[in-house]
Amino acid sequence: MYKTQNFRIVDPSSFPSKMYSEEEVLITEGAPTMKRTIADWDLDSHIEQTWSELVNELTAKGKGIPQSRPKLGLNQYVSNGNGKLELVIGVTSFREFHGTNIQASKDPDYREKLVQRGIERFNDPYAFFSSMFGLNSAVETADGKIVFGLRGEKTFHYPNCWHVIAGSADIPKDGKVDFFGEMRKEVYEELLVKEGEIDSVKVMGLVRSLQTYHPVISFHTKLGITYDEIERRMKGEGVEEHNIIGAVNIDNLPAFLRNNQDGFSFPQYTTRGSRELDSLRLKSPPKGSTNFFVPDGEATLALYLAHQGFDIERELPYVSRDN
Repeated sequence: MYKTQNFRIVDPSSFPSKMYSEEEVLITEGAPTMKRTIADWDLDSHIEQTWSELVNELTAKGKGIPQSRPKLGLNQYVSNGNGKLELVIGVTSFREFHGTNIQASKDPDYREKLVQRGIERFNDPYAFFSSMFGLNSAVETADGKIVFGLRGEKTFHYPNCWHVIAGSADIPKDGKVDFFGEMRKEVYEELLVKEGEIDSVKVMGLVRSLQTYHPVISFHTKLGITYDEIERRMKGEGVEEHNIIGAVNIDNLPAFLRNNQDGFSFPQYTTRGSRELDSLRLKSPPKGSTNFFVPDGEATLALYLAHQGFDIERELPYVSRDN
């Protein structure tokens, strides 16, 4: 495994392991992801309090309130030794996620309290976190570019930071969990890709933000269209999720990640002109982070580089082995 101050790459076997196709990922349902009992009434009270504060804050600013509908969380992620990947999932909610994972990113003392309670009670540092997991993808175009976006100012978490194409796992109405379908949906919506234009989607591995502690399934999505085509469509419509869509050639991806450690850097290709770009430049990283990437998004790109044969310890000196 590898880590930085902001993220950890978690792999179930040797690193990097194989990529997993849709047929090679097994999903089973387990218990709710948070293991709290009646003795943890203080945690429930904290979750309700922080949710109420969030609703009041967003209402006062005239912003939309996130829905507290049930979400899927991750209980276990293992390679079973026969070429299959097993995901054991459970139920959580955005309310629990906000009251544990997001609050942990804002308050390191609270984060450590939850970690220690989990270790003492269940020998599990994540037992008292929501573990609502995200779905991220390193999206590769037909002409060998990696595509990502600059999050909008109104984005709930990490506004104005670089991030890969991403989403979360909702509980489906028909009861059939389809992470690959959810990931394709995000690519369709955020990059204006059409059905039939995705060549392949595979799971690369698991990453975890060390700011929020939430787990993310990282995918590799290969498109059958070029970045120029995506850019053409974006200029015609635009997407609310991102201020801009950017891309770099695969060989230039390590340099782009390094450049965003010390200062805010734009990629080689963008959907905006130079004058517009200057107005979007952040002067300092968001609170709790050391650079200008959403932690799990950067981890997904680092994992992609490893799968492509890059020596990420050499290419990304801020990444170290996590023994």
